[in-house]
Amino acid sequence: MTVPETPNAPRSEVGNTDIDERADRIKLLQSRVAALGPVDPDFDMKAFTDELWDEESP
Repeated sequence: MTVPETPNAPRSEVGNTDIDERADRIKLLQSRVAALGPVDPDFDMKAFTDELWDEESP
């Protein structure tokens, strides 16, 4: 059985997936994330989201 394409697949479908298939899928996702580029160590997620909330205020 393969991993369902949708992230919200029923747990029963995901639970039957072979451990090697899961590991392969994780490796694929890790390589796709790495291809996005390096992480900015100076990025402040809290400051970023606080700024977004300020922009949405009436």
